[in-house]
Amino acid sequence: GAYRGRVGSRSVRLTVARHGREVRSFRAFVPMLCPGVSPGQFTTQIGTATISRARVAPDGSFVAASTPRSGTAIRVRGRLKRGKVSGRVELSVGSCAGNSAYSAARG
Repeated sequence: GAYRGRVGSRSVRLTVARHGREVRSFRAFVPMLCPGVSPGQFTTQIGTATISRARVAPDGSFVAASTPRSGTAIRVRGRLKRGKVSGRVELSVGSCAGNSAYSAARG
């Protein structure tokens, strides 16, 4: 079924399919820190991390990684337990990078 939750103050959505053995359509908004134009300055941007599919292990854990295009890397780790999903999502786009913990519940 569909799960919704939070990554900090942003949202995360995913679907658990195949009787709890597969995570599909994972989508999270991740805040990233980017170097500014001047040395020592940084800016914050929000990036979207999407994973199409990840298999869930018998203990409920899953890991998925993706490089959708050059200069972009996504890694999602998590655990499905008692109708809740929690974990960490990491996103790197060019020189910007960020990671956040997330949690989601059915709904």
